[in-house]
Amino acid sequence: MKHTITRPRIMLKKAKLPNLAFTSLLWKHPTMGPRIAGNMIKARLGRPVLRTLEASITDECPGSCPHCFAADRITGRPLLSAREWQVVIDEAVELGAFIIQFSGGEPLVREDLAEMISMVPSNLAIAVLTTSAFGLDRKRMVELARAGLDVLIVSLDSDVAREHDAFRGLDGCFSQAVSALKIGRELGMATMVNFMILGERLSSGTAGRVYGLARSLDAQLNIFLPAGLGRWSDRPAENLSRAQRDELTRLLSLRGVRWCGLSNYVGTGCGAGTEKLSVLADGDVVACSVLPDPVFGNVRDFTLFDIWVKAGKQASKASCPAADLSSVARGKV
Repeated sequence: MKHTITRPRIMLKKAKLPNLAFTSLLWKHPTMGPRIAGNMIKARLGRPVLRTLEASITDECPGSCPHCFAADRITGRPLLSAREWQVVIDEAVELGAFIIQFSGGEPLVREDLAEMISMVPSNLAIAVLTTSAFGLDRKRMVELARAGLDVLIVSLDSDVAREHDAFRGLDGCFSQAVSALKIGRELGMATMVNFMILGERLSSGTAGRVYGLARSLDAQLNIFLPAGLGRWSDRPAENLSRAQRDELTRLLSLRGVRWCGLSNYVGTGCGAGTEKLSVLADGDVVACSVLPDPVFGNVRDFTLFDIWVKAGKQASKASCPAADLSSVARGKV
């Protein structure tokens, strides 16, 4: 079923609304609130409802981040085309998804990114982009805004340009990330900074300084722990000291800080496979992009509805650290 896509006119001036990220967008269309409320009631009555579709539209990336979980995910199979993504997005929305999140790899390498963003029906869902922002200039930002991008999430690894650029393996990435966040707010997008929690980043004060930078840019801070995948498959899990857990607890208490487990219809913790699905670049469907097994099916072989039913039968609570970040802070995980 094709949805009627409606988009508010983009005003190229500084947004007047406070940046509440997803929350500020839930009422952008009269149908959005009742749709979400209805889905929440269904979920709390025990009926499976899809909340988020993560569309990993490519595994390619110009960077060389040491923590990249997509580094060993390239299969050589053809990527889903924009037309195939249209079907996936339509089916996800029919299943209840109101967050369509484009990620990668680096999604900016797809020249048809704006076309895919425009496929998200703005009266039923919000379009989100997660990116390093490398190569994201004003011209492309305007193109994405006009296509209907609602939320821009940019990764930062330090408040110091040379440290961030070295971690990403991309000279100039920090300045482009900061610029993109500023332009995003100017264009009326909600903005967020993705920041990976490491023990040394808590001890050194980097986490607190990145929070300060995010707030100075009028962006929220989304924090997460590293996944033992890809280039970091051999890295031991973060074993935070008491002082580091205390700093994480303080960070979690600050205004404008969130983590993925706060977005669920029911409870907190990982919603992978129960409220969220990830469709990988070649069409494989998993509970989350950092949980590569099991593969529930491929959208070239089955409808997303059939795969969602299968996921509901197989999914269990994820065993990754992100399952309950607040418990990590308390030393319970």
